[in-house]
Amino acid sequence: MKIIQQKPNLDDMLEKIVFEKQNLGKLREAIKKFNSGQLTLTQFREQILLLRIEILEALKSFIPFQIHLVNTNKEVSEFAEGSSTSSKLQQEIHERDELLETIGTRLKKIFENLDSSVM
Repeated sequence: MKIIQQKPNLDDMLEKIVFEKQNLGKLREAIKKFNSGQLTLTQFREQILLLRIEILEALKSFIPFQIHLVNTNKEVSEFAEGSSTSSKLQQEIHERDELLETIGTRLKKIFENLDSSVM
């Protein structure tokens, strides 16, 4: 039986970036070192800021990709909606072509009748 994969949503992807296991491990290690006295308060704060910078860098690389993805999806949606409009136009053109063909056939018969009555 196949498992249906759901498309990850933005919240899930951001959560993975913010709560990355490697960064959480680094944070735990910094907390342990601070509690054991191996790090001063200033060094501990510095470690936290460095971890936050890593998260920020990951977000900065992710956000432009996400914006590009959203724009691409929007363009595809607009194109798909436009195709339904073009199909309506094609239907109208087809109906007008049929009408013109009918009128043309009638005019041809009228001219044939006129030509035969004149001769």
